[in-house]
Amino acid sequence: MQNKKSFSFIFIILCLAQFAFGQSAKEFYVAGNMKLETHRYSEAVIDFSKAIKKDKNYVEAYSQRALCYEMLNNFKRAVQDYTKIIKINSNNTAAYISRGLIFRKQNKYTEAIADFTKCIEIRKDYPFAYQHRAETYMLINDFEKAKSDFLILLKYFPNNAKALTSLSEIYLLENDNLQALISINVAIENNPNDGDLFFIRAKIYKNQNDIKNACIDLQKAKSMGISKVEDLILEWCKD
Repeated sequence: MQNKKSFSFIFIILCLAQFAFGQSAKEFYVAGNMKLETHRYSEAVIDFSKAIKKDKNYVEAYSQRALCYEMLNNFKRAVQDYTKIIKINSNNTAAYISRGLIFRKQNKYTEAIADFTKCIEIRKDYPFAYQHRAETYMLINDFEKAKSDFLILLKYFPNNAKALTSLSEIYLLENDNLQALISINVAIENNPNDGDLFFIRAKIYKNQNDIKNACIDLQKAKSMGISKVEDLILEWCKD
């Protein structure tokens, strides 16, 4: 009886091993995606790794594994996978964007800008590369370059709230109140329930010494849950 049990156990192990050995890279990739969709990132990594072992140039598997590593906050491994994709295909714009965004999360702004710039060199009509680079320039206070990229982004998406809002803040820093007001008005027109936009416009009105309209916008922002305006209401709106 003991021998039969041992034989059955060995037979099952051999069958499982044969099944695993017989699975294709595509099958491991599909299995990894199923685990990824249910947030089982560590398990998904195992499947994507098996797919890559079967096919060393499986770009999609590297990409999905990198995404899993990113969700697991293992940025080093994620960067390695995106770098591998770039080595396989140096024109893969998605890999440059994804790696650049990870670099930005790590406060590696020079590396992030380099990746977004490379993406633009490959494909000049990629609007989101301009957006990501502009947002990174904002983080290092390079407002002139940020403004240039946001203006390009607006050629593709004239109502992009992020670009319009950032431009209005840049113009405000430059004391160009007219351009700041034009940009923020378009942003508000397209996003009328965003209290932060009214807060920004209030600052522009204050810069123009238009206290009445500044206070109106501060009150609107407050009604939308923007608590940071309360002190300004007390300071600016005494009447």
